[in-house]
Formats: sequence, structure tokens, C-alpha cells
Amino acid sequence: MTRNRRLTLAVAALLAGAGAIVPVLSGTAYAAETLLDTDFENGTASGWAPVGGGNWSVQADGDTHVYKATYVDGGTTTLLAAAGSSTWSNYSYEATVKSGNDANSIGLLGRYQNADNTYKLNLSTKNNTVSISKVVSGTATTLASASVTLDPNVAYRATLTLDGAQLSGAVNGTALVSATDYAFTTGRIAFGGYSKNTFSIDDAVVTSTDGPPAGSGDRYVTPQGAGAKNGSSWADAFPGDQVGGLQAAWNATGQAETLHVGSGTYAVPQTLTMFTGGTGVASLKTLSGVDTGGGLPLFRGDFSLTDQGSRALVDVPVGVSFWQVRDLRIENYYYGVLARGEHRTIRLTNVDVTNMSDGIYLWGLRSGTDGADPGLATHDTIIKGGDYRNYTKSAVRFRNGNYLASVVDTRADGGGEANWVSGNFPLGFRVGDSGQASNVLEHDIVFQDVVSRNNYHNAGDGYWNGDGFTAERRAYNVTFLRSRAFDSTDGGFDDKSTNPAYIDTVALGNKRNYRVWSAELATYVGAVGAYSVDRGGSGDSVGLWAGAGTAVAEVYYSTFSDNANSEIRLEDAVRVDVHDSIIAKTNGTTLYTITGDGPLTVTDSEAYIAGVQGTDPRFVAAGPDWEGGTTAFNSQVYADTKGYHYPSRYQAAYTVQASTAGLDLDERQTASVTAQVRDADGNPVADPEHVIWYSDAGDVARLLVSRGAAAQVEGLAPGTTEIVALYKGAEVRVPVTVAAG
Repeated sequence: MTRNRRLTLAVAALLAGAGAIVPVLSGTAYAAETLLDTDFENGTASGWAPVGGGNWSVQADGDTHVYKATYVDGGTTTLLAAAGSSTWSNYSYEATVKSGNDANSIGLLGRYQNADNTYKLNLSTKNNTVSISKVVSGTATTLASASVTLDPNVAYRATLTLDGAQLSGAVNGTALVSATDYAFTTGRIAFGGYSKNTFSIDDAVVTSTDGPPAGSGDRYVTPQGAGAKNGSSWADAFPGDQVGGLQAAWNATGQAETLHVGSGTYAVPQTLTMFTGGTGVASLKTLSGVDTGGGLPLFRGDFSLTDQGSRALVDVPVGVSFWQVRDLRIENYYYGVLARGEHRTIRLTNVDVTNMSDGIYLWGLRSGTDGADPGLATHDTIIKGGDYRNYTKSAVRFRNGNYLASVVDTRADGGGEANWVSGNFPLGFRVGDSGQASNVLEHDIVFQDVVSRNNYHNAGDGYWNGDGFTAERRAYNVTFLRSRAFDSTDGGFDDKSTNPAYIDTVALGNKRNYRVWSAELATYVGAVGAYSVDRGGSGDSVGLWAGAGTAVAEVYYSTFSDNANSEIRLEDAVRVDVHDSIIAKTNGTTLYTITGDGPLTVTDSEAYIAGVQGTDPRFVAAGPDWEGGTTAFNSQVYADTKGYHYPSRYQAAYTVQASTAGLDLDERQTASVTAQVRDADGNPVADPEHVIWYSDAGDVARLLVSRGAAAQVEGLAPGTTEIVALYKGAEVRVPVTVAAG
């Protein structure tokens, strides 16, 4: 076949959407690298070698030469030949194939390891189908299939494109099948399949789809592109508003460098597979929106409540580390950012996502893992800023073993009843999954100054779900710092994790403002749970619910007031102890509802029922519209001796001292700090393991060890903060300065 014919077919395949991620750009000086080009016209199959059965030879076929396989009687029916390099990763593999029998099933194999581990674009003349499949350890799985008429002894131009996790197949320039998979990242090419007859290949061409070589500087993209459209500057920006536009620009961006995305609307649905990240914790590869005159860039997909699909804007394969996304607006994508697991050092800053299933979905270990090495799970994650609105599942989800993560100053709004359709299950911020392996645990995750609201679920006469924050049993050491939950149909905070801590948290207008199931101690210091609302379904509406035969909780300097039913409800709880708190009611006469054996102990607290008992705490300006961060819920009677108080300083009966007056750290430097706690008589307390540590700015410094008398601190980014050791309302603050390292 002539070279002109091959190029014409290749361009046709691209224009038909065969999946290649380097677009055809007028004016660009870049030409994709050709990795292999074999036409067999010299009578040899140089670079090719049989790796399966049959006899293989170059033979004449009309006016051309082909590489032909012939079945050997009594031999294997799997006939394969391979070529290329095991290091090839992203490429388009096209060839002219001809089947000599209508019972054959042959095709192009990519990222070929061996016959038992490969991807395959299969053309079956027996079934008249084209399909993409993967073979893993000898087990074949069809990923996508399409019906098409395929006749024996007719030449077809087949194209298999492998771009990151995106796989696609075309025949005669028409895109037929596509799939997403992460089983193989590199490998050779091969050709062949099942036959008891003959088949052939001709004009095999393999072209890299990696775009311009990385490492040549930052890249730039705008919706329509500009100038030479090679991404070297704003004046020559890549065109991004097209299938594969963002992908081409990312692939051309060097490691540890930045892809700058300019203002405008990118309305063509697309997926960027981040197949490469940076080179280390100080050298992140970055996707950054830039206001070039029309606001931050907006990517608009094809998600809707009635046709949700599964498209992600950013899809990060397993193991890709050291990357960040910042200053983007995303609409109508099933996932804003989907990270497949086993990542290190992720930064997501000021990313807004509207209308989606999940805004940010972070796997810890990859899906299906047995958890043999939990240290591989995604860690060193910071999500800062951003608004997540109208999700059907979650704003941010941690699943399958994430650890050392902070969510800072981030807001979620589930959209309420207006965003409800059957099948939705909105849980604003979600930690862990009840189905993950018992030894795979999320841990040391912090929510600092985070808000979640309007998570709506409708189950008719059954129990309505819909939580602001939720943590499952396979999680521990989750800390909620100054975080707030409003107006959800179930829990503001719904927590089954081990050893969680709630510090200066607010929950108003939810059905059950706090739900705790924790089998080991859950600690609340400075919590407010008030004005609960029952929007439907079974179950009562309370300030604090503890139960399920597991809950153990200690509550200090907290306030529960004017909830719809009782203020505190124990339903088969193990133990709940309330200290130095205010339980107040002006809208009824029931403070506590207790079923089962679990005791509720209330010590040194005000239990007030208007006109019935106790002293009116006289809140400054409490009301159902309060959003926290003011003195409205301060008691004018008890000040900082009972109940919530803003700002949080309490007259606790303990003294906490730190082993250092301050810390000066470089980025990534760590230090150990200890706390000593004494009671009112000056004696060391018997339970120093109940000391809780946190950082006032989780993006500047973090606690690597956050529970117990001894803590470990790590500097993250230049700045100042305080780390705090907290024990039952008493605290010590240690200034921390982090310098650029």
C-alpha cells in the first residue's frame, strides 16, 4: 500500500474521533513521532517475530507484499507475531488486516506483555463484531464491542489507539469502540489471534500520541488556540475546546512545569488523563487556570440528573504522583477530578465544581486491592478552597485507605430537594467505605473551616439519608476543626469512625445534627447542635444521637438547644458523658431520650427547660440562621465556664504544658513535641492518650501523629500557624514558623 494512502486513512481516523489525543492543528510545527513503519515491500519482516503458533512469512498479495500467518494442522490455534519496544506507552497502531476465513478472530494487540497480558482490538469475521478487550493473567474481558459486517478476504484498515487510560478502536477511519482501563501502561505491539486458516497484516504504522517532548517549558491553552497553536506561549496557545485538546496540551507540558489554561468556556466534553505527574514533593506538575480577561476558565461537560454518564474532566491513573490542579471551574461532569489510587502529594486549590456525581473522588489504594501494603495508599493531600454545588453523591470522597489529608476552607452545597432524583445519595464530605477491606483504613484526615449544607434524600416512609459529613467504621483519627453542617435530611455529622475529634463545630437545621456510632471514644469540645429540622421519613430529630450498640462519646463545653425533639438521644449507646455544657430547651420539655442500656452522664452542666427547670443561659443572639464564627451562642450567664464559647477558650480544670515554646521548621522538616497534662491538684492525668493535637492552618503544618501526649509535626508550606494540644477543653498553643526549604 502506498504511503499517501496510509496518511489519508490515518487523518480520516483522527477526524472520525478514533481517540488520538494529538489534534490535527493548522500551523503547528510539531509532527508526531513515528515509532514503527513496516510495509514488507522488501520481502522481509524486519523487527517482527512470531510469538505464537503457525507459519509466518512475507508473501505477495496482488501488487503488494504482506506478512501472512498460516495455521499448522494439529498445532495451536493462537497465531501471534510481535514487534516494537516494551517501553512504548501512548501510541496509535494502525495496519491493514485481511482474514482468510469467516471463522477467524484476529486483531491488533497493544501494550503487549505476552499472550496472557495485553490489550486487543479484535475483528471477528465469525461474529461480525469489533471489540476492545484486555487479557490479564490469561483471563479475557471485553471492554467494548460493536456490530459491523466483516467479510473474509477483504482488507480492512484497523486502528488501535492507547492514550493513558483511554482506549479506542476504528475500522476504515470510523471510530467504533472506546473504553477506559488501567491494567497496562506500556508494552509492545502484536498482531494475530484465533485461526485455523490464514490471515495477514500490511502497512503497520505506530505513531506516538505523547505530543511534543516534555521538559521544554510551560504550555498554554485557550479555547480556540492562537498563532502557531503549539502551546509555547499565549500568542501560540494550543486549542483546548475540542476532543483531546486539554490532553494534547498536558502531554506537551514538561514534568514539574505548568499547563496554563486561559479564560473562556471549554464546551466540548473531554477527559484529561494525567498520565504523568511531577518529579517530587517540591516539583509538582500543575494544571492551572488563569484569568486572561474573562474570568477563570470553565469546562462544561454533558452530565445531567437524568443522563449522568461517567465522564471525568481529570482522570488520574494509579500511581501518578506529585500533581496539582488549581483555579478551575467545572460544570456538568460526573467527576471533576477522579484519582485512581496510590498517589503521593496532591494539591487541589480553588477548584469549583457544579452539577456532578462527585466533585473530587480520591482512591487510597487502587480498587480491588487486598491492602497488603497500606503505605502505598494516597497520602499528603491538601484540598483548599473551592465550592462544590449540586452533587448526587459527594463533594469530596476519600475511599480505600487515604491518609494524611487536609480539606481546608472548602464549601459544599448538595442543592437540596431541587437537585433530588431517585438514586441520589448525597453525603457532602465522605471518609471511608463500608465495603472496603477490613485492614484498609482511612486515617489522619482533617476538615478545617469546611462547610456542608443541603444534602437531601427522600426515602418515603423509610429513613432518609443525606449527611453533611460522614466517616465510616474503617477510618480513625478524623478531626473536624471549626467545620459546620446545615440543613441536611439526616446527619450534619454522621460518624462511625474510631477516635474522631470535633473542635468548635456547628450543626444546625439537620435532622440529627450529630450522629455518633464510634466504638472507641468520640470527643466533642466546643460543639453546637441546635434547631434540628425533620424534613421527612422515620426517626426523631435531635441535637446529638448516639447508638447502634457501639457509641462511646465524651462532650465538653458544648451546647445543644431547641432541637425538634429531644436535645440528646441515646439508642443502645455504650456510654455518653457530658461535661461543662449547656442543654437548653424553649420549644418543649424533653431534654433526653434514652432507650437501651447505655448510660448518659451529665456533669457540671446547665440543663434548662423554659418555665420548668434550670437557669436560662441567655444566649447573646442565638437563632436558626446562625452560621457560626460569632458570639451569638455565647452564654451571658456562664461565659467560658459552660457551653460553647466564641472564641474558644474555656475555664477547664486542667493545665496543659508543651515541651517547647515554639518551632521553626523548613518545608518537609519534622519535629516531635510532647504535652504534659495536670489536674486541678497538679497531678498528671491518668489518660494522656486522650490529648488531641491539631494545626490551626493545615496547609502550613500538619500533625503526622495527632493523638496522645507525643505528637509529630511536619512543615508543609511557608507561613506561620499554631499547633494545639487539647485535653477536655484545656489547651496549649505552640507557634510554628515554616520557611521555604
